[in-house]
Amino acid sequence: MLRVIGHGRLTRDIEAKTSANGTFIAKFSVACDWYMSEKQTTFLNCVGFGKRAERWMEYIGKGSAVIFEGSLQIREYEGKYYTECIINDLEFGAKVSNPRQTNNGGKQQQNQYYEDDDNSDIPF
Repeated sequence: MLRVIGHGRLTRDIEAKTSANGTFIAKFSVACDWYMSEKQTTFLNCVGFGKRAERWMEYIGKGSAVIFEGSLQIREYEGKYYTECIINDLEFGAKVSNPRQTNNGGKQQQNQYYEDDDNSDIPF
């Protein structure tokens, strides 16, 4: 078994299916960038199963950043070989739209998790 840990962005929305026995199947593709002498991009087809995969559809879509862990599977279909990652764990990265960018003349918004307090009493 080949274990894979990767980071990338979804290239399309999740394709949802249900198997004959009622198991939820989520299929999607992730673009993973890596660098040698120049930028390279690998597109990896991914698939997840069950309730967790069903919940992914609520939180991620095309362009969402994800960090994933799974195992590689190579299968044959009609004389061609396909490689896909069977996802065991998936964490959500940044949303599709950057929350710090707005259409107000290029000004950045204050991060919603931090208040704009006067921190002059903090020693660092």
